[in-house]
Amino acid sequence: MSYKKLLNPLLATDSYKHSHHGFLPDDTTLIYSHLTPRGNQRFLYNYPDHDGKVVVFGISYLLQKLEEHWFKGFFNRKWSKIEKETLDVLGHHLGFTKADLSKFKQLHELGYLPLEISAIDEGECVNVGVPILTVHNTHTDFPWLTNFIESFILNTLYPAITAATITREFAKLRDKYFDITVSDQSLKGFHLHNFSYRGCMGHEVAGIIGAAHNLFTLGTDTVYGIAVAQQYYKAKEVAYSVTAGEHSVVTLGINYYDNKDKLNGEYLNLHNLLVNKYPTGILSYIADSYDFWRVVDTILPNLKKEIMNRDGKLVIRPDTGDAVINLCGYSVIETPEVLSIPDAIQYALSNNFNVVKNDGKFYLIESNVNEPTTCKEISEAETLGLVETLWNTFGGTVNDKGYKELDSHIGIIYGDGLSYNKVKLIYELLESKGFAVNNVVLA
Repeated sequence: MSYKKLLNPLLATDSYKHSHHGFLPDDTTLIYSHLTPRGNQRFLYNYPDHDGKVVVFGISYLLQKLEEHWFKGFFNRKWSKIEKETLDVLGHHLGFTKADLSKFKQLHELGYLPLEISAIDEGECVNVGVPILTVHNTHTDFPWLTNFIESFILNTLYPAITAATITREFAKLRDKYFDITVSDQSLKGFHLHNFSYRGCMGHEVAGIIGAAHNLFTLGTDTVYGIAVAQQYYKAKEVAYSVTAGEHSVVTLGINYYDNKDKLNGEYLNLHNLLVNKYPTGILSYIADSYDFWRVVDTILPNLKKEIMNRDGKLVIRPDTGDAVINLCGYSVIETPEVLSIPDAIQYALSNNFNVVKNDGKFYLIESNVNEPTTCKEISEAETLGLVETLWNTFGGTVNDKGYKELDSHIGIIYGDGLSYNKVKLIYELLESKGFAVNNVVLA
């Protein structure tokens, strides 16, 4: 199959669209259609503060994609080639012959799409039930064309509108807690990041979703979303990212320096990155390759001098486990006196706590139905969570609203398995612990 065949707009539709022209009354000369979001149950279910509005986005992208497919794949090509490749598919699929393609041959001879499309301005938020786009034919010989392109319109706009509307919900949540806990909001736009490229259903979907996300944020790792915004929206500066590692390169470095003592290997690897490879700027380091909490409570304190003297920020990234617990820690009850471990566990359970501090040590208690209760000692860092532990190590400032902000040399990003409810809980817990929400970039 050639690339041109994939651009053929006669194949970029639903099967049933090819028979609809036969349903039209013989004297039909005009068909006028609209695109209207019909329901928002998904948003109401997943986003408690959803106001019933969807974000209009993707119109410019759609119009240019229509032009690309119809001109590159149809009008600017020989009819004989289009006819053959269309029959290669539809001949078997629908039993089509050359006669069934006569209306498309007539359109090809016309040389352009006789359609007029109007839409609400992009970026506007409209209520469900409000038409956001209309389309009608401008030539009386082609009323069937109005709805023939419907499938392409929906296929193109659905991911754009959905992504923009979802990102708006996260942005509203971010804005709410920034207003509560953050004084200087100049960097607010960087606190919702986009790592979605690898999880999208194809290259082009990733691009339009990436562009939609950046209606409300300035942070992304979806490079193609920037390209889409520049190509289809003439955007100049769209979004930004930083120097960052992943497990493949970090574990390589750790094992290079010491493949027996991973803690020492990770210390040497991070030291090299901070001092020699990236002595300035923002450096994002994924810290859970082997033992995340040993990195946090052992390696980072030992590198405090290098971190604090560096002209830039080290951003710590957890990538596994429960984001809420990793960032905000556990609720802890301390025994009134030193107890035996079984008695300490029972004391915690009877008071509905799953972490107990007993004799200066912290114990995580996990009790599941039909399984024995387990208990393991955990570090103070894991108990407190990453935000509070970094505050205890590196300090920071208390802003005008009374919330703690980490020193500018250290930061956090978390981008694994975050739902709206988890983000909301993280923000709520940070606020309750006296920390500004700008201590963490969420993705």
